[in-house]
Amino acid sequence: MVITNKFYIKEEKYKNLINIFLIIILCLTTGTRYNIGGYDYDVYNHIFKTVPKLFDFSFSTIHDKYQVFGMEKGFLFLCSLTKTIGLTYHSFNLLCSMAFYTCLYKGLKEYTSDFNVMLLMFLYKIFIFETFVLTRQMLCIGGFIMLIKYIEKGD
Repeated sequence: MVITNKFYIKEEKYKNLINIFLIIILCLTTGTRYNIGGYDYDVYNHIFKTVPKLFDFSFSTIHDKYQVFGMEKGFLFLCSLTKTIGLTYHSFNLLCSMAFYTCLYKGLKEYTSDFNVMLLMFLYKIFIFETFVLTRQMLCIGGFIMLIKYIEKGD
């Protein structure tokens, strides 16, 4: 992957196409998982089924009324919003995966001359645990990666 992108392909637009293609493959791999992710998969599935649709959602009573203690209200709101527009839990996983990988790509591509090396490090260090098990944390890390440039500039 790195050799192909670095030595054989010289034009930047083709390198970007390869990077985007790899990101799409990763999105599909983690976004279409079925019952992979240990105990957390069932917990997140249960939470998604338990959370009401948006017109019944209330930030002040969501934990007490639906007994979803320990879940962030923002994550519950995201589940509710997704459920309201008619998507299933599996579609929700795909959307979360797409959001994470888009943030990963957009956030890190300007900090590295070879994004594929960064992608290899990601696959080696945190791919399985972070993207298959920790849905909420995956979204948080993706958001943080997008905010790095603003933190760096002090905006």
